[in-house]
Amino acid sequence: GRHAITVNCISLGNIATPATSPPPPETPEEHEREKAFLRPYVIRRRGQPDDVAGLVTYLASDHAEWITGQTYGLNGGYTFSQ
Repeated sequence: GRHAITVNCISLGNIATPATSPPPPETPEEHEREKAFLRPYVIRRRGQPDDVAGLVTYLASDHAEWITGQTYGLNGGYTFSQ
């Protein structure tokens, strides 16, 4: 802190990437499987890289210079449903 260094943590939910996202559902079974996967998320979609980028940009900016020692749950509300 006295050296103007802050440390924060981002606890991510599922972020859509080529490695973590299945192709769009085509059959009714695939659609139901995707709905079941997203059910625990209050925001019923997978996170996007831009969702992460916004928080990272903020925390790296001068606007967050007084924030330290925090963990941010960036998970579409997953923790609320547990």
